[in-house]
Amino acid sequence: MKKIIISVAVGLCAVTAHTQESNVILDYNSITLGYAQQIDIYDSKDAHGAGLLGSLRTGNIVVSGGLGYYSLEDYDIDQFEIGGGIGYVYEVEERLHLVPSISLKYVDNDIEEHWLAVPAVAANFAISDKWGGSVSVGYGEPFDTDYDSPGAWAVGIGTTFEIAENIGFGLTTLFLEGRGYSSFAIGLGYHF
Repeated sequence: MKKIIISVAVGLCAVTAHTQESNVILDYNSITLGYAQQIDIYDSKDAHGAGLLGSLRTGNIVVSGGLGYYSLEDYDIDQFEIGGGIGYVYEVEERLHLVPSISLKYVDNDIEEHWLAVPAVAANFAISDKWGGSVSVGYGEPFDTDYDSPGAWAVGIGTTFEIAENIGFGLTTLFLEGRGYSSFAIGLGYHF
């Protein structure tokens, strides 16, 4: 166990060893347009959709917002989501940030509607000047719903590549408690 802890510590030091020079990696001022696929939502069918996300950092505070639309394969069921959140960027090192946050999302589909509160924490890191990664853990608890929907833990894993001076390409996947692999998203973001 001691060897594992030392290996992880050395690995994080290696990732964070040199200065970070990027307008995209570890930058929280952005607007992103993306595509998402929610896996096995109903009757072994997936939901496909698009979303628009934005975030703005002032000091150590980051504020985010987003909206999305999904349509379930082979069914006439649509879902609309809108939400926002606030977080605090704690710069552990220049290339490693911890971001605790709280978000609130409204979900409306053709079956029901509800609100979802999600406290979370993310570890965002720069692997290089052109490549970053993120691991997040959160707990979502639906409320104001007609259904008995239990809360669930979620783990997100993502990566971002700087493809131009202010443009990033991101990939994210999400794993939900009780479901496993649950969604995949790609997006193109403009950083200002």
